[in-house]
Formats: sequence, structure tokens, C-alpha cells
Amino acid sequence: MYNSQSGFDADANCIFEHLLELRETSHGNELLKRFKALFLDGDHYPEPRIREALNRILKSHRAEQGFANVFNRSCYILINYWWLKRHWQLTSKLIQLIDEAATRPATSTATAVLRRQLQRFTQSEKYQQLLDCERVINFIPPGSTREVELIGGLISQYPYLYPYYLKQWDSQDSGYDALRQLQYNREKEFETTLFNYLKSCRQESHNSSRRLVVVPQKPTSLSPEDLQYAIRIFAGKVEGSRSYQDTAQQFLTTFNQLPTHRMAKQKVGDYLIQAIQHTPQPSYGEHNFNHWLSKQLNTSQFERDNSKPNHGLLMHLCRDLIDALIVPPSAQKIENHFMFVDLITNLGATFATGLLLKIVLLCRAFPENLKAMREHVAKQFAALFKHYEKSAKEDLKWLIECLDNWLIASTIHFGRWEQSVWSSLLSTNRP
Repeated sequence: MYNSQSGFDADANCIFEHLLELRETSHGNELLKRFKALFLDGDHYPEPRIREALNRILKSHRAEQGFANVFNRSCYILINYWWLKRHWQLTSKLIQLIDEAATRPATSTATAVLRRQLQRFTQSEKYQQLLDCERVINFIPPGSTREVELIGGLISQYPYLYPYYLKQWDSQDSGYDALRQLQYNREKEFETTLFNYLKSCRQESHNSSRRLVVVPQKPTSLSPEDLQYAIRIFAGKVEGSRSYQDTAQQFLTTFNQLPTHRMAKQKVGDYLIQAIQHTPQPSYGEHNFNHWLSKQLNTSQFERDNSKPNHGLLMHLCRDLIDALIVPPSAQKIENHFMFVDLITNLGATFATGLLLKIVLLCRAFPENLKAMREHVAKQFAALFKHYEKSAKEDLKWLIECLDNWLIASTIHFGRWEQSVWSSLLSTNRP
């Protein structure tokens, strides 16, 4: 059918440009109907030129792989547009139509070819990625009556994971902007919901008149007591009279005075180990953690040990520590993974998350470094989430607690309100 790749590409681009034009003139369900008529019904499409381009693709020797690529890109042309316009739920309608079309009997030879290609597509990795998009879109609030058995079903609750969980997202045509917009909206919704929940809890605890106080749905999977504890830790004092921000600032004040990068690494070790001294198990680090941490520090950029400390080297060190702590289990990294789980088991998910926060805050001197380190934590958590997504959530409470705690910590330290505002919302009944 095609004498060269250029002919196939020309037909594919013809379809893409047609869909892009339709986006400007059609709305929501109307655009979905046109997509259905072209790709899912396969006959009587009102634009003969576009229908013929698709037929040539289906009849070509490149059809098996080529159609999947064209169809997938076409799906994202719609999805990117819908997400930018906040018509997120149309994604589910699109996937439903694809499922129905793949199993519908063919009415002609042409539609039979199309059905076979659609069936292949629904068995592909690309289709699984579309299903991932749908899971992100269909928000399931904590405490929902909708039963979620696998941890992957909780993805919608953690907006900071979205860009990395959907790492195969088609970033053409403002796709990345659409994804970031959803992330931003969900994070702001969580921040507002958490604020209102804590405010209502505080009003209820101060309610001497016995008036009914309606407390909104708790926005995390943590128990009320664990949630109050996390707020108290992340918004208050954790090491004597010092907050997380205080301890990071104290470290950075003396950082530039250190003679070598080796000395800076040692001070980072002291800075992290010091946190353990303020837990119910102050000797925990002496068993194995301190030795493990020393090993991570010593092997990080050891060739630069005699260099003068700088924030670039410090950021690289922080990245190495995050990589060591948040890592899926593998033959090469199994020791690190078990160390992180052991840390959570013994000192709790809130402490383990606080340790990650301490590392991230070492990069606060430069906003771009701080942003990059926060994103790196999210990327590592997404890899861990992806590894376990088909596991039962009941077996991974430690991971869910960490994800919830990081969402809370990020909201308090990098959101719109000061830490003191969050502290003021705590109920007077300490858990």
C-alpha cells in the first residue's frame, strides 16, 4: 500500500491534524462522537479523505504496530484537550467506547479489520496506560464505600505521583500541561479539605454548648489520631524546641564554613541521626541504621571528598540518599528497601517521612533545587507504588501510611499556609 514510510506518516498526520481541527470546533461529547464514528464504527465517516487515510493504514503491512501508534496518539489528542478544559470524566467514556467497539461484531470486511486491530490494542501496554489515566481521573476518597483491594486503585489520592505514575503520557500538544494542571487542582483540593477537616475537629473539641458540629470526611487513610499526630510533628517542634525548618536552617548556616565535602557528608549524617534521638527508640540507629547510613554517605561522590562544599554537591548527596531510602526491591537494592521498611516498622511512617523531609529541606537555599528534590521524592515514591500496585493494600499499610504522610508534610511545608496556621488547627485533645 505504501512505497515508503513517508506515505504512512502523511496519512497519520492527516488524521492527527483533522482531530486537532475538530477540537477547535467541537465540544465534549460532540468530539467523542466524531472519534467514535472514525475509529470505532469504521464506516460512514463524513470526511472521505480522513476515512480513506485510515483505511490505507489498516491495509498496510505496517498496520499491526502502526495502527496502535496512530490510535493511541489520537486518543491523547482528545484526552489532552479534555484535561486542559477540565472535562476529565470524558476519558472514562472514551475507554468505555473502546471496550465496547473491540467486542462488537463486524458488519463488513472493513470493520472486521478495524475490530481486530482494536482487539489487539486493548491487549497492549498502551491500553493499560490509558486505564492508568482513568484510575487517576476517577477519584476515590479515603473512606469511600467503593471497595479497593489492590494498592493501584488508590493512585487518585496522591496527586504528587501523577506525572511519574503516568510516565508514558503523550506529552505532545500540551499533554504535560494538562497532567500538571490536574495535579495542581487535586493538591489544592486536598489542602482545602484537610484545612476544613482540622478546623471542624478543633471546633468540635471546643464545643461547650453541645451544638452539632459537622465534621467533613477525613481526607487521608490515616486514623484521626495518626492524622493529628502527623500534623503536630510536621507543623510543630520535633527536636526539642526546633521544627524541621529550624534544624535545616541551622545546618545550612554552618554549611559554607565546612572545609571539605567529606566533612559535609559527616555533618549530614549527624543531622539525620540526631532525629532518632528524639524518638521513643533513641538507640535504634545503633543496631544497623547508623552503619547503613554511613555506608551511603561514604560511597556518594567519594571522588569529590576533598572538594570545597557547595550546594550542587549537597543536592547530589541528597538525591543519593533519597534513592537509597525510597527504592523498589531488586537484587541490587534489596538491602536498602528492607532498611526503609525496617525504619518504618520500628519508628513509624511519620518519622520515616520526616527523615525524607529533613533531606529535602537541605536544598531550601535555592528554590529550583528544593523543587527538583521534591519532584525526585515523588518520582521515587511513584516507582515504589508502581512496583506494588498489583499487591493487596492490606499487605502494604506501611507504604500507604508513608504516601499519606508525605502528602501531609508537603502540604504543610510547601503549601499556601504557614506552619503556625496548621499548628493552630490542632484539637486540644492530644492523641
